[in-house]
Amino acid sequence: MSRSMFCIRCGREAVPGTVFCSDCISSGETLSSMPGSLTFEICPSCGKMKRGSSWAEVRDPDRVMKGEIRKAVTLGGGAILMTLETDGLNPSENSSNVRVSLTLSTHGVRKEEEHTLVVRVEGNTCPTCNRRSGQYFESTIQLRASGSVREEVMDRVLAYASRLCADYEKSEKGFFVSGIRQTRGGVDIALSSNMIGASIAKKIAQRFGSSVLPTRKLYGRRNGKEVYRTTFLIRLAMFKPGDYVQYRGSYHSVTGTGEFIALSPLGGGEELRVRPSDSTSVRLVGGRELEDWAEVVELRGERMAVRNERTMEVREMPLQAGADRGSRIRVVTLNDELLAAAPR
Repeated sequence: MSRSMFCIRCGREAVPGTVFCSDCISSGETLSSMPGSLTFEICPSCGKMKRGSSWAEVRDPDRVMKGEIRKAVTLGGGAILMTLETDGLNPSENSSNVRVSLTLSTHGVRKEEEHTLVVRVEGNTCPTCNRRSGQYFESTIQLRASGSVREEVMDRVLAYASRLCADYEKSEKGFFVSGIRQTRGGVDIALSSNMIGASIAKKIAQRFGSSVLPTRKLYGRRNGKEVYRTTFLIRLAMFKPGDYVQYRGSYHSVTGTGEFIALSPLGGGEELRVRPSDSTSVRLVGGRELEDWAEVVELRGERMAVRNERTMEVREMPLQAGADRGSRIRVVTLNDELLAAAPR
């Protein structure tokens, strides 16, 4: 049978394993300690908070600060921290006096303690925003037209590139677009990362039927390592679906752009696929603006006569499947040759 111990302070029965009773433990010496102040660094540009040696996006600064205050609590006497409450914490203030209320448990006895803490918030620019403000860049994607620039085609490419950049800015820490600049013959997109620049350039080339020509140049040294800047040149064929082109002496409509330029012969036949590297042999004739509506007025064997609804001119052209007198078809005139327009 174990012998009961008595509190050395008041003489009442002590809590097992200690020399104090529960009341004396609750009102006795402090079992927790905290530093007199904590300092948090928040970037005024993007709102990221410095945690340790790195910067991170913080959706709830109040919750993060409470977490850091909790980490700053030091416990003794076998105490366990049960709850922590703060009063007066304001992340938007440069300095605030915070009352920290702790609920501890030691040897099964509940104990309440309080501390006063000065919380300081310093506005320091994070490395990413510092580089962004200095227009730092590691790579440049050069979008260049293979031939004359067509604004509608270049705008479509640039819109796709902008979507890719926005996706990477959301998913890749520290990545940003340094700048977009219109140049003679195309657009330059400056990016903060060589690796991501290579990925974006590859996707643009695959989407719009081109290839990437990278060139590297030594820029300097950072943390003892050589830093290179890379230029990714993408020459773009200025074609889009629905265009009319001349290729190897025949007229075609462009049905797709991507890894290959897809061409459909207007006179009928199998679709052709032209590599982007061979696009210089494809000559642009025009787009949908070349088309007119015409009415079939007479069938003449393998030919038929149609009346252009805009000019009222009657001309012959090859007979089209399903055509009948009085029906309407879309036509296009190429080098004075009247042909059926490409399907839409």
